[in-house]
Amino acid sequence: MCGEPLGMVPRVAPDAPSAARRRGARRAARSPARLLSAAVLALLPWLWYAARDVLGWASDLGWTVLPVLAAVVVAGGAVAGARWWPARALAASMLVMAVVATVLPWSPADAGPVAPAGAVRIAAANVTARADAAGTLVALDADVLVVTEMTDALYPPLAGYRYRYRDAGGPEVAVFSRLPMHGTETSGPDLAGVRVVVDGPAGPFVLYALHVPRPWFTARGGYQVSPAEHSRQLAVLAGRVAAERLPWWSPATSTRPTATGTTARWSPAAVSSTPCARAGRARRR
Repeated sequence: MCGEPLGMVPRVAPDAPSAARRRGARRAARSPARLLSAAVLALLPWLWYAARDVLGWASDLGWTVLPVLAAVVVAGGAVAGARWWPARALAASMLVMAVVATVLPWSPADAGPVAPAGAVRIAAANVTARADAAGTLVALDADVLVVTEMTDALYPPLAGYRYRYRDAGGPEVAVFSRLPMHGTETSGPDLAGVRVVVDGPAGPFVLYALHVPRPWFTARGGYQVSPAEHSRQLAVLAGRVAAERLPWWSPATSTRPTATGTTARWSPAAVSSTPCARAGRARRR
């Protein structure tokens, strides 16, 4: 029509129902139900620590596949989180739990204060048959030294230890001591290591020097056993320890779960001073 400006587009008011839907979606995302879902999902991975001791061999299987399981959960949570944000809480929590379980170091259970006059310094290391571990072992200056995957090349550097006891079988465990010591049992189907009695300054104590095979899907192909057999060995060992009448100590192992099972490092796995109380078990941080 003549006289009307060209190119003018009339304003259109926003679609009220659509705006309302968007506001409703935002409110739903912050709803108590979704917040509760996020909290529950974030807590879920950590329930493993409450259930692991009652799961038997399934616990060993879980530790073995944990890195792969964590990767799947984190990836799935990231994808699902694009449509339902509480899934991101599960992904983030699972990632943190996996790092805590497989990367952070082991620490010995606290046995309480140590009386200097009765203290015994115990160190343990898996050297993976490497002779170049000698310098590190000597520098530990331990009263009792446990070496797994022992090699004969370490005998000369460790000549300062007067007492020594070695099982050259499958576990390849050796114990070196400056204190009088005698072995009472070598490895067998129910003991992946040796049992020795050390005459400490506060009296004799039992030392279990262990190299427990890793749990894996098959017992063939390396120093490994099935999860069921691994669980059985640990149960037998726990029963033996519970029946001890002397104070006892068992160093932590130097293996940790990885995507391909467990890997051993020759760096020291546990160094501690203790009166060798019964509480000297290993645990994770």
